[in-house]
Amino acid sequence: MARDMMTRCQVKRKYKIDGAKEWRWCEVAVTEVREGEDIRCLHCHGNVRVHRQKIETGPQDHVEHKSRDESKSCQGGHSFEGTHRQSAKPVA
Repeated sequence: MARDMMTRCQVKRKYKIDGAKEWRWCEVAVTEVREGEDIRCLHCHGNVRVHRQKIETGPQDHVEHKSRDESKSCQGGHSFEGTHRQSAKPVA
């Protein structure tokens, strides 16, 4: 997946499990991310930002690592250098 846009990510959403509400990470398409939601990289759990498609012929909705170092060590990162590692500062 290296050098491709990441069109999927993880979002923290509230679920009702056995009558109790709890937060869980779930995989979603970037197009389904709502403003203000906690998001993280699907691969390394690092901090990412959402980029929305601005014009019809432009790049589709995708996420990008906020840290270039994380992008270098994540298999989904644009700058991936070949050895995948989990984020040093994962979004919890």
